[in-house]
Amino acid sequence: MMQGSVNGQVTLLQVFDILLEDTKNRVGIDRTSATYTCIRQVKDSLADFISATYGVSDMAFGQMTNQSISDYEHFLIDGQGKKAATAHKHFTYLKQACHRAYKDGLTDKYLFARYKEPTIPKRTPRTITPENFERIVSLEIPSDKPSLIISRDLLLIACYTGMAYIDAVSVTQDNLSYDEQGNLWLKYKRKKTGVQAMVKLIPEAIELFDKYKDAGLPTLMPHQNYTFLLKNLKKIAEMAGCTQPISHHMGRHYYASILTLSNDVPIDVISKMLGHTNVRMTQVYAMVTQDKLFEEADKFIEATKDFVLVLNANSKEIVNKQRQ
Repeated sequence: MMQGSVNGQVTLLQVFDILLEDTKNRVGIDRTSATYTCIRQVKDSLADFISATYGVSDMAFGQMTNQSISDYEHFLIDGQGKKAATAHKHFTYLKQACHRAYKDGLTDKYLFARYKEPTIPKRTPRTITPENFERIVSLEIPSDKPSLIISRDLLLIACYTGMAYIDAVSVTQDNLSYDEQGNLWLKYKRKKTGVQAMVKLIPEAIELFDKYKDAGLPTLMPHQNYTFLLKNLKKIAEMAGCTQPISHHMGRHYYASILTLSNDVPIDVISKMLGHTNVRMTQVYAMVTQDKLFEEADKFIEATKDFVLVLNANSKEIVNKQRQ
């Protein structure tokens, strides 16, 4: 057990040091360097909060109350202008720290037992519209702009396979395999979670992989700095006349919503394709399009056209009777 520096008690930031060390040792196994960076940012944020609110450099768990957690929420949202989603991520790691301290016997109380975390407002998943997708695909990019061509290809491979950026620039020839019917599959473990994703490749995805097959690359797709990629996608959206901002991650939403869900692929199957651990995660990505909604409504009307609603006087329930 660590010895704290505040009246002999373990402190909040010391527990974060434990989390950081654990995460650092698991990077490349079941954690990513991005997770490590995020925990470090939360620790720095907490240090700023403790200094600004209490005038000290750290605080023992014995000094913390649910009010302290509430104050931290106000510090993030009101003081620093953080959005609810960002605040929620901070609280996820703060909750981990509190749980770790309680579980290891470093404190006798679990602070999050009755505290309600900031709620993330629900929003419509951000996907590329079919119209903007066609604009991007048909855009003529000059051959002397190879970085723009690579950026579009990385976006398109996300649209065709649902891969996140870090996976798209990491998969290799070893991740490809054929089934007994001769279909080509992409199987890989997601860098973010370590969960396996399996995608049956459509011709457009195979064509993109083939495009770079003889380029002597260690991966199926060329690597491009993520920040540089986003800047290029902004340029491409302007060149194509897109009516919405375009990011690489929107390609993953496009795959989940337009390419699969709108073509009657069950959401539990889409979940496996995306490498999600549960269907609830997939529901954030998959959006029912208006055309699909109309199509399913028409199917329902067609299926029930021979039924009439009859009020049963005895039970006062509405029942269906098929027309003779």
